[in-house]
Amino acid sequence: MGARSRREPQGAFSWTPVAPIRAAMSASPKVRPIYSTLADDPAAEESIQDFVVSLADHIDGLQDADGRGLLDEVCVQARELVAEATARGFDSLARCAEVLEARCAEEDAEGAHKQLVELTTIAHRIRLGHRGAM
Repeated sequence: MGARSRREPQGAFSWTPVAPIRAAMSASPKVRPIYSTLADDPAAEESIQDFVVSLADHIDGLQDADGRGLLDEVCVQARELVAEATARGFDSLARCAEVLEARCAEEDAEGAHKQLVELTTIAHRIRLGHRGAM
């Protein structure tokens, strides 16, 4: 008997081997968590955890104000975030929020939006490092 040709029905999905997908995924850089510089201080543990849990609300508020074009509101919220992040040992978040505040003060809406994207990435990395925050 001769070899039969196998035809897939029209509209059927094509199968992709898993190995190349896994290789591509493992080649991409892993997102590394960010931890508080005060993480070793038992007295700061609860304050840090509360801040990290509330971080999503901070970012949502900033994104909402940015989306409505309210640079003054973004500036106020960024200033508050600088103080809170500094007090909890998240220096990279505080520095990023300072730049965001400066962009808003300069009325640089595009620069502020780009900085907010960076701030969101840092917040995500902070939340990765704390159980119960995701």
